[in-house]
Amino acid sequence: MTSFLRKVVFLSLFLVSSYALAQGQDAAWNEKTVWTVTYVKTKAGMFNEYVKDLSGFWRALVEQQKKDGRVVSYKILNVAYPRDGEPDLLILVEYKNMAALDNDLQYTEQLLKAVNSNLARAENSAVDREKLRDFRGIVLTREIDFRK
Repeated sequence: MTSFLRKVVFLSLFLVSSYALAQGQDAAWNEKTVWTVTYVKTKAGMFNEYVKDLSGFWRALVEQQKKDGRVVSYKILNVAYPRDGEPDLLILVEYKNMAALDNDLQYTEQLLKAVNSNLARAENSAVDREKLRDFRGIVLTREIDFRK
């Protein structure tokens, strides 16, 4: 996890927990799973290549995390008519809880080994993706529903 992503995750955790504590028992909602929403703008003519790239290494990582019980589901949404500067792909990953985002080095190495990779290959793959897309940001959210 990059230091920027860690900062986003920790800040979000702090804000969500602070808000929940402030609301106390009077909250009108129940907390459910946690989602990351990643905004991606593929480079001209690279949409298919980027989706092919996702279907390989990235998909294997997420599927392994599902087997490990950390990820519940994932979705990739294609934005039909993005305006200038907007992403054309949204990548959503649903996690069991906030703790599932806390991947220590030992788990990361086990995860990469399970998908026949290592840290060096994963870093090289991330650099290669820069030729295919522009990363536009990531949002950490929590699903909620209404209390009865």
